Amino acid sequence: MVQEAMGATRKFRRHIPPLIFLLALISMIVAVARPAAVVTLPYQYETVILAIDASGSMRAADVAPTRIAAAQAAARSFVADQPRSTRLAVVSFAATASVVQPPTLNREDILAALDRIQLQRGTAIGSGILVSLKIIFPDLEFDLRSSNPRPGGAREAARGNPIDAPTKGKPSDSSR
Repeated sequence: MVQEAMGATRKFRRHIPPLIFLLALISMIVAVARPAAVVTLPYQYETVILAIDASGSMRAADVAPTRIAAAQAAARSFVADQPRSTRLAVVSFAATASVVQPPTLNREDILAALDRIQLQRGTAIGSGILVSLKIIFPDLEFDLRSSNPRPGGAREAARGNPIDAPTKGKPSDSSR
């Protein structure tokens, strides 16, 4: 009597919830499955730039024996702790910044570069940072002689243009 009350359509309806569950499970599996690729790089390395202040204030003896000697000792300790696969470079900055040692894996060259640092007048921390960035990103152009060395520079700021605005399509200052 119960089977007659259910009818033929009820037999099909009882399979609908498991079918919907199965379709939902399949769609979740398809959604999670994404294309994947393993990309191997030809050479994986790290580059660390040691930027050292070489201004006259490093002569101060508030740190024994002097600030520059303490900075060089700390840099030597840092170099000794680095893995052999890490490339190191040394940049010194005073009134201007200069590369004392380009990136190398040779630790003796780095230690010799630390000993070659000469104290000078002035402190140009920004130039030290920009020279360090230039070592890491050689394709990026900076004008270190301008008052605003960012791409676009002081001339763009003087025209009222934002410094970070793209300059593509505009004539450069050197072409005028």
